Amino acid sequence: MNQSKIVIYQTQDGKTSIDVKLEQDTVWLTANQMSLLFDKDEKTIRKHINNIFKEGEVDKDNNTQKMRVVGVKQNVAVYTLDVIISVGYRVNSKRATFFRRWATNILKEYLIRGIAINDNRLKQLGETIRILKRSTDQLDAKQVLAVVEQYTMALDLLDDYDHQCIGKPEGNKATYILSYEECRKVINDMKFNTHNDLFGNEKDDSFHSSIGAIYQTFGGEDVYPSVEEKAANLLYFNRGKRTYDETDNELFSLKRYTPYYICPTNVKSSTTLSSGS
Repeated sequence: MNQSKIVIYQTQDGKTSIDVKLEQDTVWLTANQMSLLFDKDEKTIRKHINNIFKEGEVDKDNNTQKMRVVGVKQNVAVYTLDVIISVGYRVNSKRATFFRRWATNILKEYLIRGIAINDNRLKQLGETIRILKRSTDQLDAKQVLAVVEQYTMALDLLDDYDHQCIGKPEGNKATYILSYEECRKVINDMKFNTHNDLFGNEKDDSFHSSIGAIYQTFGGEDVYPSVEEKAANLLYFNRGKRTYDETDNELFSLKRYTPYYICPTNVKSSTTLSSGS
């Protein structure tokens, strides 16, 4: 979803309608629109936005844009869903929760529309596998087949996720607190550093702020209470913000951080992680 779209959001009481911008796989609102959404004055909203950026809860550069607004001469700042929800939890958690659910459903709808275009490609890939299986006299074909079959397992899992066919697990309560310093040590000790000078280079401080974001609380309760939710959101924050150079961003996000939440006692030692397994 690279092209900009406008979707109308209506508050629960039906008294307020807001034009919500959809772009880059997220939603965008101005401070003025947030004041309407959460029924607070714009000055209060701006104060909370500044505090959120100052405290490192959300990275400013990756969650702010400038856009033209009808009737206003200068470009106006717009903010992503991460900022919107962070502000909402501070000023009106009920409306924030309702808007988050609405935004998630809208984004999912547009995502599924894009996924549908690729369904035929998945079917074609399956047919290719069946054809390759018939080529028993060609060793190279068998080797290629083994790789493709492993790859389709990942495709099937992603396809199930995109179509919301995967059940949400109950999750485990988070007891282990991951630190930025510990992550950096693991990154620096990895063998990839000997082959690539770009590996693990941070573009800004968004990775540091992402670690803090998964431990944020509201009303004394964790916003992401389970280890699975923390792991998933850490992956989402880093992937969405392009925290690392493109050469290693996906590999690092997928294989390096998530194990800390799935089984932290097994990754206290850097032996396993440093092996690149």
